Amino acid sequence: MKKVLFKTALLLTVTVLFTQLLSLSSPYNIYKVEAETEVNFSDPQLYKVIQRIPIDNEIILEKNTLLYGENEGNKIKVQFADTYIYINQDMLEKTDISDIGEKNVPKYIGMNQFKEKNMQMVSLSDYESLYSLYSTDDEKRVIITNRLQYPAYMNELEIKVVYLGNVEYYLNIEDRDEMRDFKSSEMKPEKEENFSTIEMEGKIGEKREKQSESRDLDKKDKEDKNSNNQKDAMQSTSQDNVKERKIDKQSIPKEEPASNSAKSYLSSANTNSWNQTSSKYFEVTQESLIVYTKGKAKKLGTLKKGQVYPINQNYGANWHRIQFGDNFGYVYKPSTLPHSGRGLKNENKSFDNSKQSFVAVQNVPVYDNSSGSLVQFGTINNGEEYPLVSQYGKNWTRIIFADRVGYVLTSKIRKDFSGEENYFQVQISNLPVYDNRSGKLKKVGTLTKGQVYPRVSSYGSNWHKIQFNNHYGYVYKPSTTPASGSYLKNENKTFKHGNSTFTTLKNTIVYDRSRGTLKPFGTIDKGQTYHISGNDGDWFRIIFSDRVGYVHKKDIEANFNDSIKYFRVLIDDLPVYDNSGNSLKKIGELKKGEVYPRVSSYGPNWHRVNFGGKYGYVYAKSTEPSNKSSITNINNKYEHSKNKFIAKENVTVYDNSSGKLVPFGEISKGTIYPIATDYGKNWWRIVYLDRVGYIKKSQVKAYGIDKTKYDLSLSEAVNIQMTAGPQTDKKYDTYVSKNYIKDGKVTATTLNVRGGPGSSYWIVGQLSKGTSVDIIDEKNGWYQIDFKKRWVNASPEDVRYYLDPNNFINDEKQKFQFLDLARSSDVTASVLNNYLRGKGSLAGQGQAFIDASRVNGVNDIYLVSHAVLETGNGSSTLAQGVEYKGVTVYNMFGIGAYDSCPIECGVKRAYDEGWTTPYKAIVGGAKFIGDGYINNGQNTLYKMRWDPQAMDDNNRFGKQYATDIGWASKQVYTMYNLYQEIGSYNLYLDVPDYK
Repeated sequence: MKKVLFKTALLLTVTVLFTQLLSLSSPYNIYKVEAETEVNFSDPQLYKVIQRIPIDNEIILEKNTLLYGENEGNKIKVQFADTYIYINQDMLEKTDISDIGEKNVPKYIGMNQFKEKNMQMVSLSDYESLYSLYSTDDEKRVIITNRLQYPAYMNELEIKVVYLGNVEYYLNIEDRDEMRDFKSSEMKPEKEENFSTIEMEGKIGEKREKQSESRDLDKKDKEDKNSNNQKDAMQSTSQDNVKERKIDKQSIPKEEPASNSAKSYLSSANTNSWNQTSSKYFEVTQESLIVYTKGKAKKLGTLKKGQVYPINQNYGANWHRIQFGDNFGYVYKPSTLPHSGRGLKNENKSFDNSKQSFVAVQNVPVYDNSSGSLVQFGTINNGEEYPLVSQYGKNWTRIIFADRVGYVLTSKIRKDFSGEENYFQVQISNLPVYDNRSGKLKKVGTLTKGQVYPRVSSYGSNWHKIQFNNHYGYVYKPSTTPASGSYLKNENKTFKHGNSTFTTLKNTIVYDRSRGTLKPFGTIDKGQTYHISGNDGDWFRIIFSDRVGYVHKKDIEANFNDSIKYFRVLIDDLPVYDNSGNSLKKIGELKKGEVYPRVSSYGPNWHRVNFGGKYGYVYAKSTEPSNKSSITNINNKYEHSKNKFIAKENVTVYDNSSGKLVPFGEISKGTIYPIATDYGKNWWRIVYLDRVGYIKKSQVKAYGIDKTKYDLSLSEAVNIQMTAGPQTDKKYDTYVSKNYIKDGKVTATTLNVRGGPGSSYWIVGQLSKGTSVDIIDEKNGWYQIDFKKRWVNASPEDVRYYLDPNNFINDEKQKFQFLDLARSSDVTASVLNNYLRGKGSLAGQGQAFIDASRVNGVNDIYLVSHAVLETGNGSSTLAQGVEYKGVTVYNMFGIGAYDSCPIECGVKRAYDEGWTTPYKAIVGGAKFIGDGYINNGQNTLYKMRWDPQAMDDNNRFGKQYATDIGWASKQVYTMYNLYQEIGSYNLYLDVPDYK
């Protein structure tokens, strides 16, 4: 235990020493002011900050900040919250008022003054900076850099303020501007002769000419609050001396003379004065002269001593009738003196009461503003309803009071609605907004106290109808007052609701950004779905009660519906998945901030996208709705080809539309993807999520193309094939020797027909002795004749053409010669049946071809195309069925049907194999094809025709399915068409590679 205590003491000692060392090098020290310490400066001096001053890593005083301090040695003592700080003199300079202008001098606030105000602690870390009323610009004077609890106070407009250097600072620029408006409204004199000018001068930022004569509204509001009890007592005392008197059959209150002789004399004198005059004005001679109603003697308000008022009508011997609202009030005549009315500047000559009225929420002072200073000339009692003329500036309401133009603070009244108002101001904190579409009120959000909102209309006597989301909301009218919309900077005039929506994850604040800072003006309740108007970085723009607002994306979750065609990625490297197997397989990634088209939603949580001609799936919660305006490489031109690659590594996909390569996606290693087009030596062009992209060829390899190398040249292969009697149905120019033709007939036993006029040309065919020939032309001792045989020996050039794979591999259809026929296409029976419809005995045999493929290891599409070609679309004799030895048999592939006996031999083979139904003929025939060719190494059409392995092994031709040099080329069309009907597929090619 002793060791622990010792360590603790040592740690405290080191900490204190370290703190003292820091304080020695610091430009300031901070310590608490003791309770008995005088908190006001005896000689406050205004200073200006001349370099940035950090205070405790919590705030920074920027250059040109003005504050009050007092010189103590080589440091300046400055108020900071309820403490003092000491700042080196070289960081501040005394400020000459003439340098900054009298209007820019901040008012000195003694610490004892603001300590009397209602105080609450605020966290300055919730704000970015503080603002001064007296700065000439909108520069941030005090920067908040760390978490700091600081005392805040409510000023006369119920705005939170803090005090630093005995100067009032505002927590945001909107509050600062509101106070400026208040000061501006306070000081502008209203001139009777030009009321339109006065209306304009009540707007934000207008300067008053007689600022030095302005009355201190702060002081006046404070006096109103502090003297309420005194006023009530004064009124009560006056009322005790009043008795009712019956005049003109009406009960009018009467104020009896005071008991002392002076008051009796004054009352008598005043009464005599009124008996001797017909003046239309009176001057009040007692403090707070009460204004009564007629009949029940209710107190409506008071008039001020020394003030002059117009008389509406004399009412008996002891009463004046005056204008009071839309009715009359009555004041005790003996407490007044006649007056000429000369010098009364604010007598009403121009204004009329509007249809709107207000209710006084306390005893409300009425001010005359005609002299440039605010002078109180009356009071409206708490609870009284009173008509108004108009709003005046942001903080004042113009009225007609005793036929004089007066002004009352809007904050001290509650305005009622006439039904014609377009705006209202909220008077309570967090005023609920209700949705009424279900027939029951459901709370969906709140409006902020002090904020002004447009309204659609009244709804009954107690509700406002407002725009909320893409429908209506309802707000309780008695918790609001009518307002002007002239100060709304973010009223919506431009934007519309979009189709995109979000759902709030919590009660979400809606901010006004129209003044350059964030100002809350409403909330949307948790779980609400709300329409988005626009996208702005980390914010969504919305329309909230016909005002433009912003909500932070961290507080919401974006939603998608079928009308949303694009999305933006919110996280780094968002995966794209293949969902065709038993589990999700990652096949690519999308880049943060990029926008992509989507095919549709897939359940509540996924986007379905076009990924290489098939579907990919992207997690929707990591995206937000967007539009294609930011996509510069949207695809409107290219299509996927059937050529594909396989990624050797994770392959970056680039956008090249800007002239430089910008990554916007990735294809995962091992993923098979289609190529759109070739793009130079080093690049492939692809279509990636319906955007045009480019990939490096070095990162991929051609997919499904295997090359089989042979140790012979193409020329050697041609020479070998020419010994196999290759046939063609091509029509050649044919020639015979003139020496063996006489009278149009062949004289030789066997005459060679050549492919040119000479014995060096290949033999196309032969003619027997006596055969008649049609001579077309003669050339160098040779007759050109019409050789009428359909099948002839092919030329070496034509054999070379069909032997060369390079003539076919890049052709979308002809490359099917190299299709690996040992691999199934995975086509469905319904697709095959659709294709076989109307094709004789092949119709409806889709499942037979699929079974034949699986049993015999032969590509199903090839089997269909082979059968279609051999049977003439299912109409040949062998396909229709031929009776042999009392049994009907079928042959779908022409197996055993030699040229010399196509029917008899084909039927016998079918009988021997037991092909008694089309199904058995298809499955059995496929075994013959598989065993005879495909499963013995001749697994492509090309190999079935040319057998390159036999040429390589034996230097001679091998087993060949057909003699027609074009047989493989002719087979591809049916297969190609069938593959197109399948849609997306993978081709596995085996291409010969001659040396």
